[in-house]
Amino acid sequence: MIDNTTGNARANFERSRTELVKIMQEAQGTSRVSETECFFKSGDERTAEVLFTGNRTVTNVGRPEPRTAYTSMSMTLEKVDGRWLCSNTVFLES
Repeated sequence: MIDNTTGNARANFERSRTELVKIMQEAQGTSRVSETECFFKSGDERTAEVLFTGNRTVTNVGRPEPRTAYTSMSMTLEKVDGRWLCSNTVFLES
């Protein structure tokens, strides 16, 4: 994930990565996303605003039965060295 981020998204992930990995390993957590869609909102040759939606299914050792919820987020993308990287993510309430 770190290779696909820049800016705030990268800083936030780097800051919380160790704790997130620990929590997921202890909980034996899984997360899968399906039925994804991405919508272009605005942008130019350097930046873009997109809306991402999908169904996220999660499990963990405490609740092994899969739970699925609709997820949507607004993302800011920046073109860095020819690649589009996520620089900010805002989860939207469903």
